[in-house]
Amino acid sequence: MDEPQAVAATFRLRLRPQAILSTQPEGCGYNALPSPFRHTIVMKGIFTNTPRLLLLWLTAMNPIKVLFVCVHNSARSQMAEAFLNHFGNGRLAGESAGLEPGKLNPRVVQVMQEIGFDISGNQTRSVSDILDGGKQFDYVVTVCDEASAEKCPVFPGGGQRLHWGFPDPSSVTGPEEEIVRRTREIRDAIRGKVRCWIEELNARGGD
Repeated sequence: MDEPQAVAATFRLRLRPQAILSTQPEGCGYNALPSPFRHTIVMKGIFTNTPRLLLLWLTAMNPIKVLFVCVHNSARSQMAEAFLNHFGNGRLAGESAGLEPGKLNPRVVQVMQEIGFDISGNQTRSVSDILDGGKQFDYVVTVCDEASAEKCPVFPGGGQRLHWGFPDPSSVTGPEEEIVRRTREIRDAIRGKVRCWIEELNARGGD
């Protein structure tokens, strides 16, 4: 291809990257990217910001997988999962499970809705079910107390294990107003920890 043809081809790619990439099968390439990444490709063109778009492509194809574990998967781990998936922007993929899965804590559902997170349709899951499914994670983060954290099984795949201790909203007692207030405090502490951890990962390149 001579130089004029090359320039013309590049110009067409800059104008219509979506049309070219969308010829790949559903679930592959462009079509597999979350909408924010597809939008970035369409607006900027795949040749105008190649290093950044390559990073977006790779992280969309292989996000950092994180499992949050607590006792019942009814409160702390559910909030951590929701915050990670929101603030991770597709670079991290969070899931959660419990040692003895119970029912979603209605006050947790309430305080999450107050800040725009609807977890009311979430199902609680068992750690053993995830183990039996053979799924591997880059990080397993226990968000329960120290005694319960020690009961968590060793996950395959060499993922790093972290422990973030938070009070159990289900153990808060007192008047309803006080219980909701304390649940909000726990929610905010988990949100802050997740955001700080994501910043730490970004600073060291996701290692």
